[in-house]
Amino acid sequence: MNQEGNRNDKFPDLIPLRFMSNYCNIDTRCRLIITVKNQGFAVAPPSTSRVEFNQVEDGIVDIPTPSIPPLKQVDLEPVAIPVTNTGNALFTITVNAKKEIVESDYKNNSVNGICIKSPQCPYPLNTKDL
Repeated sequence: MNQEGNRNDKFPDLIPLRFMSNYCNIDTRCRLIITVKNQGFAVAPPSTSRVEFNQVEDGIVDIPTPSIPPLKQVDLEPVAIPVTNTGNALFTITVNAKKEIVESDYKNNSVNGICIKSPQCPYPLNTKDL
């Protein structure tokens, strides 16, 4: 169903999938993992997802997103978290960022997240070291 309450079987509906409460899902190398779910009832063709790190210049990373069957999800290629002044990484994730595919609902394509400096992942990370 879309946000207007109408079921639309003809289109996919991509969303960034929440990890915990802050969308900070990291791998063993402290890179951000973005999970995209197609909660629609049609296959989503390949598209582009984007993560924008809000505190750094050139903090936009586009990630190829494969085709996703209805009601399935995929993890995208991990993204290095850039150096920030605070050590915390604020970001925005947008799926279907270039509007390459027609969806039943575009209002749920973007979310804001944060990764907080921790002993397991001592931000800031220098992306040149990855």
